[in-house]
Amino acid sequence: MSKKDRMAKKPLKMEMKKQQKLQKKKERLDVLKVFGICLCFFAIVVFGGTLYITADYRAQKSVVDKYFNAVQNMDYDALIGVTYPGTADRYAEYSDDENFKEYYMNYVYGYLKSGYDNGFKLKYKIKARYNYSDMLMQFYKINAEGILVDVKVTSYNSDKSQSFDSSVSLAKQDGKWYVAASDIEAEDMYLIDIRSKYEASK
Repeated sequence: MSKKDRMAKKPLKMEMKKQQKLQKKKERLDVLKVFGICLCFFAIVVFGGTLYITADYRAQKSVVDKYFNAVQNMDYDALIGVTYPGTADRYAEYSDDENFKEYYMNYVYGYLKSGYDNGFKLKYKIKARYNYSDMLMQFYKINAEGILVDVKVTSYNSDKSQSFDSSVSLAKQDGKWYVAASDIEAEDMYLIDIRSKYEASK
């Protein structure tokens, strides 16, 4: 090949090399773009999952807050407001009976007032949370997503305080958390018919 021919082909080779470099650069950018999209998608999924878990945890804590406030204030209506609907419905006939409400709260939670002549308050700290769906079905015949919240409860007033370990069973219905059961209730609550006890007391 003559020198003239080689000189004529040189710009063509240079252009081909330039195009190859551009193609490789484009391929690298495409890979980075796909990686970036995947990374963003993963971040969105993680962020969304974190928000969901955090929101669920806040909702669970909120219902436990309301439960302990209702017990502390011996507020039957507030208690029923956070009680799992199937359980709360058992006493629907007494929704306007203030005497029943007082009887119920004193029967189920009255022991907490023992030794507190000037009234008492309750506070709690969450120690652990466990999946409780299977146990809800087994013990309470509730087919729902469930969480068992282990708590350290402190009852107190200006004179004294005492602490004990307890747990609250939560069940979820229609996207909302409710209290299905609690260990701070009187020990024999599930062994007797409160309705019958109340009717017999009148």
